[in-house]
Amino acid sequence: MQNPIFHVTTTNVESGLQSFGFSILYDHISAAAFDNGDAFDDMKCFPGTRTLLLERLDSWLGYPVNPERLIIWLSGPMGSGKTAIARTIAHQTSANNRLIGTFMFSRTVLGRDDEVRFVATLAYQLALSIPLSRPFIEQKIAQDPAILQQSPGRQLEGLILEPLRMMRAQHVCTDITRLPNVIIVDGLDECGANNAIGKEERQITVLDLLHRLSRSQDILPFTILVLSRPERHLSNWFSRASVQRVTYQLYLDKSYNPEDDIRLFVTQSFESILEDHPSRHLLPLGWPYNVEHPAYTEGVNAIDIIVDASSGQFLYPSVVMKLLRSQKHRPDQSLLAVFGRSREANTIVSATHSLDTLYRQVLQSADDHQNVLKLLAYHAFSDYAPRIRIPLRVILRLLDISYQDLQDCIDRLEAIVTFTLKPFFTFHHSSFREFLDDKARARNCLFRAVT
Repeated sequence: MQNPIFHVTTTNVESGLQSFGFSILYDHISAAAFDNGDAFDDMKCFPGTRTLLLERLDSWLGYPVNPERLIIWLSGPMGSGKTAIARTIAHQTSANNRLIGTFMFSRTVLGRDDEVRFVATLAYQLALSIPLSRPFIEQKIAQDPAILQQSPGRQLEGLILEPLRMMRAQHVCTDITRLPNVIIVDGLDECGANNAIGKEERQITVLDLLHRLSRSQDILPFTILVLSRPERHLSNWFSRASVQRVTYQLYLDKSYNPEDDIRLFVTQSFESILEDHPSRHLLPLGWPYNVEHPAYTEGVNAIDIIVDASSGQFLYPSVVMKLLRSQKHRPDQSLLAVFGRSREANTIVSATHSLDTLYRQVLQSADDHQNVLKLLAYHAFSDYAPRIRIPLRVILRLLDISYQDLQDCIDRLEAIVTFTLKPFFTFHHSSFREFLDDKARARNCLFRAVT
């Protein structure tokens, strides 16, 4: 009579330990590093754009697995839309129950700026996407919590590969081709970007981990999508003979007709403004198809100017349209602010040049841009100090800024930053941080605020 009771008690204890193990795992992940559904809707590809590329990626990442495309490296320049593509593919594969997990690196977000939480975050998502694996992951952590402090390679073995082997051994009848198998890693070039020493080694460590997963097809037929800028050390890694055999490389160039997609995005964004913006009744007749531009003697089509200035990169038109959609300002006046300080025609030399000009115009168009610069200066210098939570009222007092001034700054900067309390605010794209860090590009915009 006692044995059954003892058996149940033991099971309850083991179950409790396993749940405790999962709680420990959660404390070591970066929750912001993986897609969480609707929160990232505005970061996905605009409907009707990138259709050919998205169809190809979705097909290549699915079953049956192609042994020559176990890892797909999609690279492209700054602002080419890599993150939007990553979010869209993550959404599609998740909807079809094919996504294991994602990790979105970002140099501006603590916990996403290096590889420390990379494996734990993937293991956590694995436990959720393939519930059969969860007891074995929990068991490993309950037996050895120190696994979360060990090297990424040992974590990969202990938290992902070993639990999957145990799952396969216990569930021998499971059809693995019906299990999720896709992993997406975005912004790899931002891993370790805040560390002058060891950045490249950290990124190569992540690639080595992914390559190890790709070689574990007997455990689970992983397919992996990696997105980054085409850095030289990354190209060298993908050029290794052992890697080339299982890798397919894509570069976001004009072969995918980005100008057509950008034109569709800009056109429909303007149509939305004309239909829904609170100030739509105040817009001039013919706007935005006939607007003033300092480089022309006659009215021009704003859509053509924005598409030409984008140079095939989505970031510039994305920032412009966010600025124009702001309900706190008239779109025609915001558009004049974009065009107003440019004395160039539609022969802007690059998307980076256009973006730098736009960033400067956003900063300088604020009613009191010195307050904007003070806030950016505080953010920049706080990156070099320990991240201590300082009450907002103290920050405003230190900067000699009123709460109303803060609200005005938020209204003007909403196209390029998101204000939060921890950290103070985050940038929509790492290019704005790079712009502020480069005195030649920012033209001392940031540093004037603190002199």
